[in-house]
Amino acid sequence: MLLDLNLPRRNGLEVLAAVRADAEIASIPIVMLTTSGAPEDILRSYQLRASAYVTKPTDYHEFIAAVGSIDGFYLRLARLPGAPATESLLETHGY
Repeated sequence: MLLDLNLPRRNGLEVLAAVRADAEIASIPIVMLTTSGAPEDILRSYQLRASAYVTKPTDYHEFIAAVGSIDGFYLRLARLPGAPATESLLETHGY
């Protein structure tokens, strides 16, 4: 899950806390992808068990590359609980 700090109804930290409090979805990797580079936002995100924190690049091409890197890591390389050791997240869900 990609999650921004700046959301219309709840801020991203509230959403992160809610996801981590729900046992059924708590293990979903959550990458904070946001414009804030504030140390307190980074610290709080990790305290709430964000998987990673990425500050959005302002350049379009750098942004696309950053999202591609996140996609490549979490969907193609990372292994999640419950998935067979040889399956990526994409394969686990039939993509």
